[in-house]
Amino acid sequence: MKSRMAENSEYFSIGSTVRIVTCHNVEMRGEVVAFDVGTKFLILKSPTAGKHGAFDMKVVNLNLVSDLCVVSEGPSSPPPLGSVNIAKVQSRVKQSLDEKMRQLNLVGIDVTPEGQQLMNSISKTIVDVRWENQNIVVMNTVVIKPPYRVDDCKVFKECPGNAQVLAHISKIVEKHHSDEMNRQAQLQNDSQKSTSPSPAPSSPASSAS
Repeated sequence: MKSRMAENSEYFSIGSTVRIVTCHNVEMRGEVVAFDVGTKFLILKSPTAGKHGAFDMKVVNLNLVSDLCVVSEGPSSPPPLGSVNIAKVQSRVKQSLDEKMRQLNLVGIDVTPEGQQLMNSISKTIVDVRWENQNIVVMNTVVIKPPYRVDDCKVFKECPGNAQVLAHISKIVEKHHSDEMNRQAQLQNDSQKSTSPSPAPSSPASSAS
């Protein structure tokens, strides 16, 4: 086993196995996947605990490493790089961007906190939801106007199936307000407990009497 301090490291062979101790005295071990000389960033691969065939990737800043040992050297020539499915990568990037935009559009402008909280609750189970000024529009079928109670849920127009959608959205709104009332009651109860004075200890004379 070769000991090699981080400040003296010039390179690491791909496929080598190293053991690292950080400046916080955290030890880790893994296979070298990549190493950047300029930044002294080392990427290690290690098996994921409890998941057969899965691996964790860790980026290590060697400037924050107190000790490093090369347990075993990698092959003389690095293994060939695996093929990259560009279409799949682009699809994942697009999905991520679309989701970020959806999350951004869920934030209302000049809406009340109660309206925003209801929007957040609905969006957890229904993707097709958006703001239209201060109104919440769900599935282009139901509109919820301030103050966002069950009675404020209306369909745009009477069509077959819209009544079922309205009933479903109304249940979501009712549950949201019920959960919010329970949460506020719990917070108030906890606050009262924390501010209630402790009972005074009994004096010896009182105990004797």
